[in-house]
Amino acid sequence: MRALTADLRFAARMLLKSPGFALVAIVSLALGIGANTAIFSLVDAVMLRMLPVSHPEQLMSVTTNAVKMGQLRVTQAITNDALERMQQSATKVAGLCSFALQPKLNVAWNGEAELAEGQFVSGNYFSMLGVPALLGRTFGAGDDRPDGRVAVLGYGYWQRRFGGDPGVIGRSITVNNVPFTIAAVTPREFYGTSIDAPTDITMPKAMRTQVEAGQVSSKVPKLSDPAGSVLAA
Repeated sequence: MRALTADLRFAARMLLKSPGFALVAIVSLALGIGANTAIFSLVDAVMLRMLPVSHPEQLMSVTTNAVKMGQLRVTQAITNDALERMQQSATKVAGLCSFALQPKLNVAWNGEAELAEGQFVSGNYFSMLGVPALLGRTFGAGDDRPDGRVAVLGYGYWQRRFGGDPGVIGRSITVNNVPFTIAAVTPREFYGTSIDAPTDITMPKAMRTQVEAGQVSSKVPKLSDPAGSVLAA
């Protein structure tokens, strides 16, 4: 301890003799520690933490991107018929579900509209991920149809837009002019399956055509309609 005390006193005297050097050294250390903390926080959020779902270590995600061939843009999105064939032939997984992110949805409620981040999912999305509802009920396979106008709100969006009002269940909203009934609110820790794009509102995939068109229709989506991404468990 005596040696340590002496070393500290000597270091303090040297720093006081060169205040400019001491300031530069302290600022450099502070910036280095701050940068390392920020990088670790990002890596921890993106790579180390598990998704807030049941058995996240068993999940696999499959997604493709569109490509350009000359003047043509060819989509490589996983289609519904491909998903159906995958479900029929998959022997190494317990189940498959699909989701497609949809940014900048026009969500209107109580006479006011604002943009929100959304997604369209297959009917088994919540059950396969093991995500319960904080309020209400999440939709199932029976709701994934052209008239299945039910929506599930993310916890953050529910707090921000609706003030955390538990009475929102059963209320009506419109998404791109298409009416929906709020069926559930997800738990605080569930932000969706994309870390960089937390989901505000989730809807059945069968409603995607109507929402994108901005009008109600009884059209049954084709099997070739894109699914976006697939999760396997």
